[in-house]
Amino acid sequence: MKKQVLVTCSLITAISLMLMGCGSQIGNSSHNNSNSVKNGEVGDVQLNTKVNDPEVEITKIAVGEANHKIYNDLSEIEDRADLIVNVNYTGDSKTHNYLGESGEIAYTNTLSTVEVKKTYKGDVQEKSVIGVYQPAFIENSTLSTVEGYNLMNQKGNYILFLKKLDNETAYSIIGMYQGKFDLSISEKVVENVTNLSSSERIQSEYMGSNVDHFNKLKEQVEKKYK
Repeated sequence: MKKQVLVTCSLITAISLMLMGCGSQIGNSSHNNSNSVKNGEVGDVQLNTKVNDPEVEITKIAVGEANHKIYNDLSEIEDRADLIVNVNYTGDSKTHNYLGESGEIAYTNTLSTVEVKKTYKGDVQEKSVIGVYQPAFIENSTLSTVEGYNLMNQKGNYILFLKKLDNETAYSIIGMYQGKFDLSISEKVVENVTNLSSSERIQSEYMGSNVDHFNKLKEQVEKKYK
């Protein structure tokens, strides 16, 4: 049975745990590589293989804000990217907790694997599987997201703009929602997406308030990469 999804706009603790790892740095959504933070992976969870499926038991959406660079156009994002790829999400994701010096959880994000279909910039071979950190996670039936980013799903056909992380094999998505676009969705995000019913909102490619900016970038991506 479907569960109605309730939306909250408050900045909850789960979001604060994510900001450091998913874009609080200006112009980069990479996590903090400070020596004071240790990678504390906490295992597999049932996440977003069907995150946009109405049967998924997400009962709350928590949307937080981050201090991040707003890119004026696609060319700025392309210049920033180490890797530009067309990918499919494999369905494999893990929630990562990053621990501070005292063992407390400093922030949380999601590490997902994607299969590369085509490389436009960078040296990753086609059919390679790479790891991508996403600025959102699901825990206790709550989807916690920064800047309205929606997690990838297996139905999508994604163009990703990625930054290589120091001392890691994985990549981070540039500029939150500015670095991921689903070419399988042709409709624009509606202006009032934040006022939609929760079940409609979670179906949207983007769930935040910068709708005009997202649609502008998406149009540029479609013209060049579709």
